[in-house]
Amino acid sequence: MIDTLTEQREYWNRKENTEGYEKNNFSIFDDPKARRHILSRLDMVLKNPDFVVGDLGCGPGHILPYLSERCSVVIKIDYAENMLKEAEKRNSQLTNIVYRVGDMRKLDEWRGKFDVVVATNSILPGSILEADMMIKEIYQSLKVGGEFVAVMASIETSNYLARLQFERLIGSGMSETEAVEKIRKVYEDVKKFDGLFGFMRDGPDNLVQKYFYRMRSCS
Repeated sequence: MIDTLTEQREYWNRKENTEGYEKNNFSIFDDPKARRHILSRLDMVLKNPDFVVGDLGCGPGHILPYLSERCSVVIKIDYAENMLKEAEKRNSQLTNIVYRVGDMRKLDEWRGKFDVVVATNSILPGSILEADMMIKEIYQSLKVGGEFVAVMASIETSNYLARLQFERLIGSGMSETEAVEKIRKVYEDVKKFDGLFGFMRDGPDNLVQKYFYRMRSCS
């Protein structure tokens, strides 16, 4: 099996990608409509204040304040130690968060421990088998009757991301023509995209990540 997460871990452990997360990345929680949709779904499953929730690979912890208010304990697991430190620094006022370095491909320690698992745009390996392994491990970490709430990469997500990037550039004073051309230059670089298996090479490091999933069956 191809190991793509070692390269990703090194990328997300860099200071410019932890402290400077918002400068270089879009969070789904930056968009009010998307945020409301995700949180409304979580409101439906977080039915018990005694729940133990796993927050897997969620960067600097945008969702932690919300989870902290509604759960007994939140276990935040990320493979990038420095990203965990950044999340802890930003959410130091929260007393029911446990930060653990971990690999979503190997969640043996957490078998049957979580009432709910949350993963927002974090299942992004550059390998089909790694993605399959992550999802299987997540389901095995759930208690009987537990629920998995995820935001998964899709073609629609990528199109929506392009729109958010457009709005940000327009807001910074760029003309419509300049903004469209800037975004198109990125998305039309066909060498970066593998449309058959849904992978892409992103950023100056050419980091291989999952670009989209074909959503046909949850079985």
